Amino acid sequence: MVKQVAEAEKYDAILQEAIYINPKHDITDKVIKALNASVGSAAPAAGK
Repeated sequence: MVKQVAEAEKYDAILQEAIYINPKHDITDKVIKALNASVGSAAPAAGK
C-alpha cells in the first residue's frame, strides 16, 4: 500500500525510519486511508 501511495503522489523515496522529516511529507494518514478502503472493499457483507 505504501508503494501505491508513493507512486500516486510521485514521491522519490519513502523512509521507514528517519532522524527528522518535515511533517508535510508524512504520508501515514494517506496509507491508513488506502488500507482501510482496501479492507472495506474486500470485507464480506454483514450476515454472510
